[in-house]
Amino acid sequence: MPTLETNDHVVSYDVVLPVDTQSRPVLLLHSSAAGRWQWRGLHAHLGQGRPIVAPDLIGYGRTEDRSGRPFSMDREVAAVAAVADTLSGPLHVVGHSYGGCVAMAFAAPRPDTVRSLTLIEPVRFDLLRGGPDVALLHEIEGLASDHVRAVSDDRLQDAASAFADYWSGAGTWDALPSQVRASLCAAMAKVAQEWGLLLHGAPEAVSDWRGPMLLIEGTRTTPAARAVMVALASRFPAARRERVAGAGHLSPITHTASIASLIARFLEAHD
Repeated sequence: MPTLETNDHVVSYDVVLPVDTQSRPVLLLHSSAAGRWQWRGLHAHLGQGRPIVAPDLIGYGRTEDRSGRPFSMDREVAAVAAVADTLSGPLHVVGHSYGGCVAMAFAAPRPDTVRSLTLIEPVRFDLLRGGPDVALLHEIEGLASDHVRAVSDDRLQDAASAFADYWSGAGTWDALPSQVRASLCAAMAKVAQEWGLLLHGAPEAVSDWRGPMLLIEGTRTTPAARAVMVALASRFPAARRERVAGAGHLSPITHTASIASLIARFLEAHD
């Protein structure tokens, strides 16, 4: 596992660099409470002659922010940019869940260096504010408030169990192996920071994005995540929209082959 150090960051990442390739590179950004490992099943599908970089976002793996400044989307994007700069030429960007929000913020000011944008259920719940699905926004705000309070009270298991059961269905936490439970508990403090950012930090809306965009969602995802996808499709009517049958919010992990096939075809069409 390579790491890249700058004055402000240490970033751990996976990299696949074919010797000879005609394909543009792809940057993969993972979800909350996960890491670069979530994309390894896609490497075999996307890595046939295509350069791939999948960093750990701040607070995951060995990636850390050494700047001493408050956490923000700008800090997250700066860490991603440090790794993206190791790739040559315009690149494709793929983001899932929280990673989709980071992907949007990364792509917005870089229209000349981002060739396409693939978003798998980005948790841009701020897009629901003032719309017909505002009740779902209130549901998420309640979940986030409970999560932040549990982390503040050092009730990490309560935060982790509620997080797992919300995104993957009731009973998920009880069925998880102890090692996975421990990993989720360790991630809850960073997730609490992400909630605050997503609900109150006004993430970049990329309203001026004009490049190719692919929107992917699972047919069994949460109502709030589905509402965000509807809002994105309305804002970007030219975007290609795909649904993965039987998949929930964690489709890159649970339906790897289907997700890889959709992404591979889209990237090849826009190389």
